[in-house]
Amino acid sequence: MSLVVLIAGAVVLALGVAAVFAVLFLVLRAVRSSGRSASRGVGPGEGGAAFHAGTAPGPEYGSRPDWQGRAAREGEYSAEDGPRP
Repeated sequence: MSLVVLIAGAVVLALGVAAVFAVLFLVLRAVRSSGRSASRGVGPGEGGAAFHAGTAPGPEYGSRPDWQGRAAREGEYSAEDGPRP
């Protein structure tokens, strides 16, 4: 392997590593400045509940499905049938 190829490979590798760190830095900076990180609590101007409103987990995370709402409106079954498992 020639010295030129070795140096070119090292430069390409260094540029790739620098690009990964640059993207990571930009993403972290954007998340911090957005003020909407759930782990940070109340962000500036959000009042806390504004960002979290309507973000309850869906059925795929184990919550009960909305059996009186969507399904009853669509005629799948009535409210008299009771809750579905």
